[in-house]
Amino acid sequence: MRRMNSAKSMRGLSVSGWLVSIIAVVVFATAGVKIVPSMLDFNTVKSLINNVLSDNKIGLKSVDEISKEIDRRFLVNSITVLKAQDIKIDKVDGVLIVELDYEVRENFFENVDFVMTYKHEFKKNIR
Repeated sequence: MRRMNSAKSMRGLSVSGWLVSIIAVVVFATAGVKIVPSMLDFNTVKSLINNVLSDNKIGLKSVDEISKEIDRRFLVNSITVLKAQDIKIDKVDGVLIVELDYEVRENFFENVDFVMTYKHEFKKNIR
């Protein structure tokens, strides 16, 4: 009598197993391609704002001048996801507060979107 379930006959994935594996890899790769650029833009925006705030003379500048400086750096670094006008800049009791709050929508397929929300607050003592 032959055994049908020997180790040699049960190696590897079946066709349906390979198909499911390939679909999973494609879905995650597509998601990564949609999400990663937005995350990189957010890190670049944070870095640019930190660079603007690191200026020793930032306390002497008006809110409009700070906004223009941020906008100029966005232009140089090809940041198109937001404008400096979308960033809230305030001077309160000797503290410069820059609030970053925006969201990015990326279409995944048909009517399914990724919504990424980015929030960060920068504070700098300007006394």
